[in-house]
Amino acid sequence: MNGFDDFDRFIGAVPDGESDVVPGVALTDEALAAGSLVKLDAFIRSPVSAAALRVQKHREKKESQGVKQLNVQVTDDARQVIKVIAARTSAGESVQDVLRSLIKERLTVLELEALIVGDQVIHLAGWRKRVVSALGVAFVS
Repeated sequence: MNGFDDFDRFIGAVPDGESDVVPGVALTDEALAAGSLVKLDAFIRSPVSAAALRVQKHREKKESQGVKQLNVQVTDDARQVIKVIAARTSAGESVQDVLRSLIKERLTVLELEALIVGDQVIHLAGWRKRVVSALGVAFVS
């Protein structure tokens, strides 16, 4: 079945009994207008939203600057080190210089754990912050 088998059922009878319409042949704009159809121009929503286009443009701009997003899952021990590397390289320092300085600082696992705990303490609020302050922990801003 090609869609034109029931042609007479879909097209009303022509008053004079004759028709210029041939099944399977596309009609021109003039022929459709003669059949009382009106040509319309319409706007339809594009498959990509304006926000998605804006994000894509932003990513392309960042990529042209040599910046790409990277999502990594790491252990708590490595998290602080990765954050330090990302912050310092984003500020313009080379990866080699950052790694050399981290090695020179000889951050041990215990020191990293202290950094992580310190980061958690800084973000305390309310009564927890008062208790930690009473224990003598200084908050550095």
